Amino acid sequence: MNCKEIFQDTLQELLTTSNTTVKALSEGTNIYISALYRFLSGESIPSLKNAEKIAAYFSCSFDYLFGFIDKYKTEQYATVSTPNERFCEFLQNNRLTRYQIHKATGIQENRLADWFHRRRTPSLASLYLVAKAFSCSLDYLAGRDKI
Repeated sequence: MNCKEIFQDTLQELLTTSNTTVKALSEGTNIYISALYRFLSGESIPSLKNAEKIAAYFSCSFDYLFGFIDKYKTEQYATVSTPNERFCEFLQNNRLTRYQIHKATGIQENRLADWFHRRRTPSLASLYLVAKAFSCSLDYLAGRDKI
């Protein structure tokens, strides 16, 4: 399964188990209902900002929303740093180069350099690829910590 399919399945499961309608989720998160239907159809995945809103609404982690962990657990997160800062920290802590990230994920080297030099913020889909390739937390890479 890919990132979109995993998110699609998890979001549908959360809606069903919590007995929440798409309209209620839209009103509770301030995300357009049309965008939520695109997520539920597997057409797209949310931006980091919208994923944060959905995770906060359901009190869960990105790791749960995107299938890195299987069990739902009520948790609250706060954004404590930018994805760019966490990317740089991740490289340093794991003694990795941008080239190694490129080889493992297929993400273009110039895009990784843009993240590193804070010229561009990584998308959630790109962070997913890094987290999957290196078995690390998507929440961590997104700059989120448990409260």
